[in-house]
Amino acid sequence: PIALNQIQVRKIKETVQRTGIKIAVNMQRRYFKSCQDLKKVLDERKIGDIYFIRCVAKGNILSWGPHLIDLVLYFLNDVYPAYVWATAYGMNGYDYGHPAPANMMINFLFPGQITVYCEDAEDAVGVLGETDFWMHGELDFWGAKGRAWWTQNRDWGYQSESMLKPYLEKTSWNEDDIPGQREFTRAMAQWLDNESKVHLNCLDNALKGFDAIMAAFQSAYTGKRIKLPADAPDDINEKLEKKIKKGR
Repeated sequence: PIALNQIQVRKIKETVQRTGIKIAVNMQRRYFKSCQDLKKVLDERKIGDIYFIRCVAKGNILSWGPHLIDLVLYFLNDVYPAYVWATAYGMNGYDYGHPAPANMMINFLFPGQITVYCEDAEDAVGVLGETDFWMHGELDFWGAKGRAWWTQNRDWGYQSESMLKPYLEKTSWNEDDIPGQREFTRAMAQWLDNESKVHLNCLDNALKGFDAIMAAFQSAYTGKRIKLPADAPDDINEKLEKKIKKGR
């Protein structure tokens, strides 16, 4: 992620304001061909107006979660969510420096009454047939005229009401990550050379995802629906962790 807590992200913002440095956060899936092809399908409204999205991963909300939320924002043209409701239990990630709730269920409401249900949990069903813990990553879209989906390590596709069979393309982490990283890096060079070619993973976009996650933490801690954008307290991570460990 861009940061693990509010204090870190504030320091990043201050550095950018002071120096004018350009920052792109390495959530490279926006540059995967499969993701860009799916976005074209959605933008062309081949499944009609989207009204529900399900997304799931097993890595915790501060490790896999930023990538998952970033993809949701990407496919919805980086529109900011309006509300979030969340719950959490268990903690993990201490061994790799990303302590966070091990299991989170998050409901985002986006403009246009688009509901996004995000299950980022080690005990999630995940991607059917996937055996690698870190390869569990899936988004499913329901639209007025069809459905679409993307999995990190199996396939992506869509089926509209006029199609007898779904359109399918294979996805593979081992095959998609390297060219995705290449295009991510190429885009950074283009942005440095041309102000108008803003990187898809620019700081502004990354901050939207981070703020959404911090708002989800605040919701899980308070037990209330939170309106976005939200200014979660600096110690929201610690407050939520303490609540989870107490079991209430």
